[in-house]
Amino acid sequence: MRVSGLLSLGLGVVLAGGAVAYMNVISKAARPNLETVAVVVAAEDIGFAEPIGETSLRTQPWPSNSLPEGVVTSIESLVSAEKGTTRRAKRAISAGELVTFSSVSDFGETVTITQLIDPGMRAVAIRVDDVSGVAGFVTPGDRVDVILTRDLDQSIQAHTILQNLKVLGIDQDADKKVRDKPSVVRTITVEVEPNDVQKVALAQQAGKLSLSLRNMETADTTRLDTITVQDLTDEDRPAPVKPVTAELPSVSVNRGGERSSVTVPSG
Repeated sequence: MRVSGLLSLGLGVVLAGGAVAYMNVISKAARPNLETVAVVVAAEDIGFAEPIGETSLRTQPWPSNSLPEGVVTSIESLVSAEKGTTRRAKRAISAGELVTFSSVSDFGETVTITQLIDPGMRAVAIRVDDVSGVAGFVTPGDRVDVILTRDLDQSIQAHTILQNLKVLGIDQDADKKVRDKPSVVRTITVEVEPNDVQKVALAQQAGKLSLSLRNMETADTTRLDTITVQDLTDEDRPAPVKPVTAELPSVSVNRGGERSSVTVPSG
C-alpha cells in the first residue's frame, strides 16, 4: 500500500508537470513575438521652458507596431554636447510621459508663452484679485469661465460672457509645476477665440471680471441667464404699474332722435 501510494503520487506530479509544460507551449504559440523599440520618456517632471537634460530623461521599450507619431527614440537627439545649445520644454511634461519632438524646442531656441497658444487662437490677460481669481487656486492648464459684474440702471447684474477657457499663465508664469500653493495674482492669461479678445477688452472697461474654476472633465457650455440682485432673494418683484390715462370730456349730441356721445379734443 505504501509503495502504490508513492507511485500514485509520483504519477500525479508527472501529469501535473506535463500539463503545465503543455500550457506554456500553447501560450507561446498563441502569443506573437512583439518587436519593441526604445523610446524616450521623462524621468521626472519637466516644467514649461525648462532645459532638457540627460538626467531628466530615460528610455523604455515600446511596441514598434504602435509607435506614436513624433516620439523621440534616443536621448542623444535631445541633448547636445555644445555648451549653451540646449532644448527646452514647450509645455509641461510629466514624469513617465513620452517625449515628442513637438513638445520640445530646437537647440538654442527661446521658449515663450506664444508656443502654448493653439493655432488660430489668441491669448488675453484678465485683471484679477484674491477673490475674482478664485483665491489663487487657478493654475496654468486649468479651465475657467469668465463672469462680468456691472452696475446698470441702478441694478447690479452678473452675466457669464465666456466659458471653458484654457489658462495659459499666471502673472508672468506659465509653468504649472511651481504653483503648488494658492497665491494671490494680478493677471491671468487665457486662450480665446479671436473675436472674444474684443469681448474681454470691452468687459474689463464695463465692469469687474471674475473667474469660475471648472472641473477638467466638464467641457460643455450652457447658455446662462443674467442674474440681478432681485434674483438673490425670495421676494416677489413689484407688479408693473399701469399708466393712468385721463378721460377726455365728451358732449352728448341728439340727431334725429338718436343720441350719441362725442369726445371733445383737449386744447
